[in-house]
Amino acid sequence: MPRHSSGLAAIVAFVTLSSAMATSPAAAQALDGVYAGSLGCETLVGQTRRQLASDIRITIAGTAVNYEREILNPDGGGSGIKERGTGDVKGNSLSMAATGRGNGWSYEASYSGTIAGGTIAMRGVQKWRVNQGNQDRSCTINARRR
Repeated sequence: MPRHSSGLAAIVAFVTLSSAMATSPAAAQALDGVYAGSLGCETLVGQTRRQLASDIRITIAGTAVNYEREILNPDGGGSGIKERGTGDVKGNSLSMAATGRGNGWSYEASYSGTIAGGTIAMRGVQKWRVNQGNQDRSCTINARRR
């Protein structure tokens, strides 16, 4: 009987340790790296001429996420202004947020999704405040580890 008890205790200890490792910073470090991909968003009615397609760079270090992408002009050209945001990783889920501001406009962005097999897939929204009115637009992010 004691052999079964100690065997069961060993199994319980292993499962507990495995669960703790899956949510620990050490497990998150396995995701560490730079991910490059694209951010795509719907048009802003009366503001942009086409859907947004912008490069994005995401860096994960432990449970922290940082990202950057260029904010484009309404015609799709570069503005020289960067959207820089932060977020966190919890298990295989991640979230990011940022704000941006320019001459006559501002917005808040939030994105959430998953990371698996070196690939990030996220959805989110940008809440724009522009001279012609307020608009929200849906966005997607797809990126791969470099």
